[in-house]
Amino acid sequence: MNIAATNIILSQNDIQNCLERLANQLRQAYTQEDNVVAIVLLEGARRFAADLIKEWDRKIPLYFLRAKSYGNDVQSSGLVEITTSDRLLPDLTGKRVLLIDDIYDTGLTLRAVLDYLAPLQPADIKTCILLEKHHPHARKIPIDFLGATVPNTFVVGYGLDYAGKYRELDDIVELEGM
Repeated sequence: MNIAATNIILSQNDIQNCLERLANQLRQAYTQEDNVVAIVLLEGARRFAADLIKEWDRKIPLYFLRAKSYGNDVQSSGLVEITTSDRLLPDLTGKRVLLIDDIYDTGLTLRAVLDYLAPLQPADIKTCILLEKHHPHARKIPIDFLGATVPNTFVVGYGLDYAGKYRELDDIVELEGM
């Protein structure tokens, strides 16, 4: 399987522009409230979240959930597996949660995570997503902060992977042969 170097979906510069725009939106939405926490979906959103928080220049607690539905395939299995431990998530009662993810594709993962977090009684949950695939979603989820919309193709790089590979790429590129 090859990566098409000529088919860059988002360059490093495009990603930086998204980060700056999103950070400005977050500064406006979350002034200086002490009760904001970010929950980052692993592994894909880790790099995006780190760069976003640095660009935002705001010290907020980061917590992590692992939610996966792809396995080693290019299509969602339709089943979302969420893993965490009670030690990894704080008491979310009354907190404003910023849920950070890499891509909104089918919506199944986001819906499962939102349903998982809701009983923990946060004051609200806002979604911050780097990429939205341009196609009908199985679950329609309101996205509060969106970096970019991409074609309905399988993309890797900047944290997004195929079977654990290509996360380290600095650009977001289409994976050939899918």
